[in-house]
Amino acid sequence: MSSDTDATIVVSGATDHPQLPGYEIERLLGEGGMARVYLARDVNLNRPVAIKFMSAALAENQDFRERFDEEGKIIARFRHPNIVTVHASGSMHASRYIVQEYVSGGTLEDRIRQRAIQPRDAFRIAREMASALAYSHERQIVHRDLKPANILFTDEGTAVLSDFGIARSIAEDDGRTVAGSVIGSLRYMAPEQLRGERPTDRVDVYALGIVMFEMLTGDVPPNELKVIATDAQRTALRGSLTEDARGATDFIAACLHPSADERPSAEGCLKLLLDQRSALLRRRQRSRTLRTAVVAVVILALALGTVATWWRSIPVLQVQPAAAAVYLDGQPHAGRLPLDGDGSLTISVVQNGYYGVTERVTQPAADDVEVVLQPWQYPQRKDFIDFNSLFSVDTPAASIDPQQFDDPLFRGLLTLTRAHAEGERAALQAQHDTLLGLARLGDAPAQLALVLAADEGLISMESGVQEEMLRRASQAGYALATFYMALHNRQKEETMRGGTDRLAITQYAQTMERAVQQGLSFAADYAQQARQALAD
Repeated sequence: MSSDTDATIVVSGATDHPQLPGYEIERLLGEGGMARVYLARDVNLNRPVAIKFMSAALAENQDFRERFDEEGKIIARFRHPNIVTVHASGSMHASRYIVQEYVSGGTLEDRIRQRAIQPRDAFRIAREMASALAYSHERQIVHRDLKPANILFTDEGTAVLSDFGIARSIAEDDGRTVAGSVIGSLRYMAPEQLRGERPTDRVDVYALGIVMFEMLTGDVPPNELKVIATDAQRTALRGSLTEDARGATDFIAACLHPSADERPSAEGCLKLLLDQRSALLRRRQRSRTLRTAVVAVVILALALGTVATWWRSIPVLQVQPAAAAVYLDGQPHAGRLPLDGDGSLTISVVQNGYYGVTERVTQPAADDVEVVLQPWQYPQRKDFIDFNSLFSVDTPAASIDPQQFDDPLFRGLLTLTRAHAEGERAALQAQHDTLLGLARLGDAPAQLALVLAADEGLISMESGVQEEMLRRASQAGYALATFYMALHNRQKEETMRGGTDRLAITQYAQTMERAVQQGLSFAADYAQQARQALAD
């Protein structure tokens, strides 16, 4: 995030729109209690952006100024496909602004008003919001104002969470929320929020349950169902949903539990929704099997009458998120890929912000194939240290267990390391081919994995290719790539010059700080050490 401290914001008499150097303001997108949001064009990068200007009525209120500033700082550190991206923020006198990505597909509030949400879409949107909240909560930030108006859609249909204007840290109490005060949108507030208690991450879970109900019914629950504490309320909740939406009963009831401690975490919500989807797919498979059996009986009966009919259900490939790019044997493929051919397919699915996946499918497939991409999750410092310790010369290959790490990048590298150490050439080649295929499709974690594998001598790669892969992965927003790029550049300087000068150390610190903004918290320690070296 950059801060344009010299920018001057003025109001044009001709357009009545604020003016900001470097941006062409086009029109007002919306107005809330804290700010106005305008569609603008970034002149330098020639891209549309949304610029949020703090309401003039609140400009003299220090508390609201601080909250507005915090929104920019909070989401500038985030890199998640279901959270809006901040490009810049700044201030001049009492005026403040945030420049963020322009998400042009409208809001969930608009879609609910149009009654344009099918149950299947509601479950997908809920999964994407649960993923965004889990990411935010893992970084100790509670949103506190989850509602349909703050859920936007990309042109591809991906749901994106915005407006962290009243978000706050779970771990720290900044002292600005007065005891007994109520902050947020009343229709989506958890009981403890309404009582003015200090919010935990479970207030976002409660709001997610309300939003899920509203997507499925067109309105928030009536007062008697604002909390689900009894079997009678659960039965009434189920009765208020249409038959094809009743699979959401348990999820909504869990989110609307009156006790915050009894509600699931956002990560728990995501697991509930994924389990529900798996159960739905199993039911579809049983239904398909039954249909096939019925058709077989009909065909046999018709065959006896010298008339034959052939029909069967054709399995398809489905991917999450829906906007992900699908490649068939390395070639782009649009739409839901039919799986009714012969032989086998190599299917690769990639999306920025997610770990890419490659699967080999034998055709004809017996059932739908569903590929679910997992969002990038960055390791903690302890995990990073534990990972590096496994590359010690004293560590026997047989003791390396790739599954001890949650991070797919670490698991992939350790799989390569073990295969290389034990001479498993076929496994090494297969893993290398998979990573190379994903890297060529723009998958940032795969690009970084290849660079690190080359560093360890597991594969061969020219230094120029390594540097280009690191650069691309870093530009994609992958914080670990930015972190390793800082290390690579500093090592290169030391090798070439026998040391580093102040400029090289400054660039190293800046790159580490960018990794922190992209979501890698422990990179701050490296940046601080570099800044201290400059000060000494």
